[in-house]
Amino acid sequence: MAVYEIDEINEASMDFRLHGYLRTDWIDERITVNSSLVNNRCIDYLWVPDVIFEHSKVTRTFGRVNSYFSIGTDKRLRSAERLEFYHFKTINKK
Repeated sequence: MAVYEIDEINEASMDFRLHGYLRTDWIDERITVNSSLVNNRCIDYLWVPDVIFEHSKVTRTFGRVNSYFSIGTDKRLRSAERLEFYHFKTINKK
């Protein structure tokens, strides 16, 4: 994950908003690649791992315009997308 901005910091509630890019890489042995031409529309037809930010109040992505997707001949899939989320600090009460 690459963070490029943290703003809307609320010291009292320990909330903040983060802007960044999240890159995920995975291998899917079921993929058969017969062309090097792949575009972002392919991702709608493939399994993509879910990424969860546990302590996030709100997570937002910016769609295909701000995303990248590729499939390598080694069956490695790569995805990157712009996101923002509002985070809050949790207090563990034991």
